[in-house]
Order: sequence, then structure tokens, then C-alpha cells
Amino acid sequence: MVRPAINIFHWKPFSKIAMGPPGVTSTFFLWIDEVGGYLVCPQPTVTVGHLDSSEADVAISGDLESRHLTLTREDDLYVLEAHGPVSVGGRPVRRTILPERCVLELGNCVRLEFLRPHPLSASARIDFVSGHRTVPSTDGVLLMARNIILGPEKTSHVVCPSWKESVTLYWVGDTLCCRGSSLLTVDGKVVRGEATLTLRSHVEGVDWRFHLEPA
Repeated sequence: MVRPAINIFHWKPFSKIAMGPPGVTSTFFLWIDEVGGYLVCPQPTVTVGHLDSSEADVAISGDLESRHLTLTREDDLYVLEAHGPVSVGGRPVRRTILPERCVLELGNCVRLEFLRPHPLSASARIDFVSGHRTVPSTDGVLLMARNIILGPEKTSHVVCPSWKESVTLYWVGDTLCCRGSSLLTVDGKVVRGEATLTLRSHVEGVDWRFHLEPA
């Protein structure tokens, strides 16, 4: 059941932040061959703003405030706080709990889609509905909690239609790891099942390949 957006007019900071990677605050890029590129944000609070903003974790080339909105992950919920004009599903909001899928309108032109694709994961994806992008240009933003799933299923955080298997990126403490069902080649070394990654790792499977890059 899709949870409706709810305005919160007397909101206080949450006492509990969702489980996520302790100590990890840096964004990074995930480039997937023949699929696309994504900006990954592992921190529980993410700020969206204009391209030249030093305050924005997600800087978008559009007519936005320097801090246009923040998204905070708390348990399995995402709370949006607007600092500039924001509508959710066509309704102006100031603070709101986001439903599992909705369209965000920022200012007069930037439109984003927020999506929680997997029912057992707190991670979410933001797609660009309008023509606006990050720089370097990406296809979307991944708000990463404990894990993100790449694979052919519709519930994957990134849908990779031609893949024969799913691959999971996940945190063990502040270490990023990768798990697949077949042999993996990580930075030139063949491993079985699971591997530890860096933010510059290249990972290959039988019919797929991706690499990471610090943002």
C-alpha cells in the first residue's frame, strides 16, 4: 500500500536515524556499463540544491536555491524539508513524509521522481523527470541505507534488464562490500561470492561490469 504524503507542521528532529553505514558521509558515483550512472549518497541526511552550491550533496543544474530541500532517512521513512518552493504530487509542502513513490517539483522547472523499489530495503532512488541533471551527468541518485541491489528484477534499486543475476552492494561497518551469485572479478582479482570494495573499484561478472568513482 502506498503511503500518502503528510505535511508535518510541528516537526522535531528525529531521535533515531535509520540504520546506515556508520562514519560514511561521502558521496560517490556508480557507473554501470550499458545501464547508466548514479550518484550514491550513503549519509542519512541529503541536501539538494543548485549546481554552484557548496551546501548541496546533490547539486542539480536548474533554477534552485543553494539548499532547496533536505531528505532525512529515519527507520523506513524519508522526511522532506523544503527550504525553497517544493510540491509533492502537485501539492505544495513544507515538511512531509514521502510516500513510496511520488513526483517532486522543485521551483518552476525541476521535476524528480522519488521511489522505494524494494519492500525490504530502506534505500531509495531519485530519477530525473525533467531534463535537469547533476554534473557530471547521471541518470539518478541512490539514497543508500544498508544496501543497494542491481539486477534484472523490477524491485532492484537499479534495474539492469540484460543481467542474469542480481548483485548487492552493502555496508559492513564503514566498509563497502559486494555480493553476487557467481564469480566476481574485482580490481583484476577473481573472488567467489563476496568482495571488499574501494571507491575506485572495478567489478565484473559474466555479463556485466561496473565501477565506482569518488564524487
